[in-house]
Order: sequence, then C-alpha cells, then structure tokens
Amino acid sequence: VIQRVEQTNAVLDIATSTVFYRDEGDEYVTKLSDFTNDIKATLTFINEQSAGGGGGCPEAVHSALDRALDVLQ
Repeated sequence: VIQRVEQTNAVLDIATSTVFYRDEGDEYVTKLSDFTNDIKATLTFINEQSAGGGGGCPEAVHSALDRALDVLQ
C-alpha cells in the first residue's frame, strides 16, 4: 500500500510511522518507528517484525494508541 501510494502520487511528501503491539507481559508491549519521509526505512522496520507471544492476556491496543498519540512526532 505504501509503495503504491508513493508511486501514484509522486508529488506528495509522504511521511509514515508504525506502532506494533503485543499482549501485556510479552517480550514488548509496543514497538514504534517515528515518522520519516524514508519509505524504505519504514518498510524495513515493518519487515523486521514478527508475530509472537499472545494467548495469555488481552492485546495492548490501548497502549499502542497512547504511544501513537503521545510519543510520535
């Protein structure tokens, strides 16, 4: 999706950011990459992530939303 938007809208200055989240008590609760205009950096960050943990606690959606609103610039 990111690459297609970039390819079809070359005049736009696109900045992306990501927030990944897991369950409370997992290896991490949230992991983020700050906003950048470097689409390749965002895609690299996304591709480095993997699913894991889970099953024991509710997912930390609230923590991810909090980080997205209060931490990302």
